[in-house]
Amino acid sequence: MEEVDLVGVPTKEIPRSIKAEKHLANIDRLRILAVIGVISHHTFNVENSIGRNIAKACLPIFVMIFIAFISQTAKHDNLRSFTRKKFQRLMMPWLFWSLVYALAKIAKQLLTHEAVQDAFYPYMIFTGTAIHLWFLSYAFAAALLIFYLQSQMRQYSTKVVIVLATIVGAAALLLCSIIMSTAKLPVPLGQWALGLPAIPFGFALGKIYTSQDRQSQKIFYGGIVFATAVVCILLVYLDYTHLVISYAIAAVVVCAAFIWQGRMDFLTHRWASLSYGIYLSHALIAFPLYYFGLAGAPLWLKIAIVFLASSLLAFILQKTPLKKFV
Repeated sequence: MEEVDLVGVPTKEIPRSIKAEKHLANIDRLRILAVIGVISHHTFNVENSIGRNIAKACLPIFVMIFIAFISQTAKHDNLRSFTRKKFQRLMMPWLFWSLVYALAKIAKQLLTHEAVQDAFYPYMIFTGTAIHLWFLSYAFAAALLIFYLQSQMRQYSTKVVIVLATIVGAAALLLCSIIMSTAKLPVPLGQWALGLPAIPFGFALGKIYTSQDRQSQKIFYGGIVFATAVVCILLVYLDYTHLVISYAIAAVVVCAAFIWQGRMDFLTHRWASLSYGIYLSHALIAFPLYYFGLAGAPLWLKIAIVFLASSLLAFILQKTPLKKFV
């Protein structure tokens, strides 16, 4: 099986100089944990507010990691090639799984004798027919933005870019948390706002990781954590805390995973390679649980069932012509 990057891009498309950087053990472990968090948040809607905020940290984690590595691959490609690759890896699965979930929704409405049109909403033009698919179109747009920023900031030193990106990320975190604490944003604006600060933070992380000075790397990673902490403390003081827990967790664990990279093992590598497919398919797996009397089962058991079943489905699909969609 060919190696894949953070969102499943085959590493044969990545220059040899950065192939080895694609599979940091603790980054991969973080991706696996983030997928489990997404399952708990999207599928079973954790009721505890702290648990819900911890689960919501998974989205900033995904965005930061995705952007960190996109910022490296983008500088090795031209716009046409880069756009084509990202469209194939992000938007083609978005279209495929939107069709799958649309058919599932139609089947559900027919089985329950409800109007088919009641299962579809205008915002699905942007999100797809399952809410978690919004990340794919969002990531595609973010990838194009990062490509543009790479081309416009080549004249600046890496340190200047890191500092600017960190400041922009901190400002975005402050603004988005205030907005989301005072207004209930409609879908998909709420999802976009949740992920927005992670884009500049991820850009900074990518620039830090490519720098050669190990000591400077730790300082800059610490700078991202410090900037996030300052903003979170200010938000707590001002009582605009909507994104505080999510980003406090995300900044610390992602920076820690880059600093302490860990040692790869078979299970980590195997499950990390399935994480994209697990993310895409988990809602489809969870749906039948309620029809088999498992809705009242313990949360940990439901998460385990969905995670393992989604892993199996992703593994099977990777062995078929549909592997390009997982």
